[in-house]
Amino acid sequence: MKNCSICGIDISHKKSNSASKCEKCVRRLNENTVKKIKQRTKYMGTVKDEIMLAYDSCCVICQWSIPKQYYKGKYQRQAGCDVHHIVQVSDGGKHVFENCILLCPNHHAEADLGILTQEFLFSYVAKNKDELIEQKKNALRSEAADILSKLF
Repeated sequence: MKNCSICGIDISHKKSNSASKCEKCVRRLNENTVKKIKQRTKYMGTVKDEIMLAYDSCCVICQWSIPKQYYKGKYQRQAGCDVHHIVQVSDGGKHVFENCILLCPNHHAEADLGILTQEFLFSYVAKNKDELIEQKKNALRSEAADILSKLF
């Protein structure tokens, strides 16, 4: 007799020898995973905005970027550089600015494969986040003022 590893219900009717959970427990686990992903996505939006602004939408290692679009006070997300968690979430990493970095697709792949070490990536994390973001915002404001002055 084979039982579900979570609730203990008989699952001997399952044909797979590797089955360890009943359908109800599998569904519950999937629903919890979806909730966690939605919460993570909601919170990561603000962190991504800070990172895109602080690193000027460029890879911190090679400075590669694609043309950025700034609309209504926020960067528009585009294909290009990706936010990378230096300490992975599955290993206890947090969704905070200090644990994230902006990488081009090539460096992101190298980081995921472990070619770029965590120590190396942490050396590129901006130290004065608030100052850096304020400088970038001021630069964008003055750039917008210059454009408006030329128009009118």
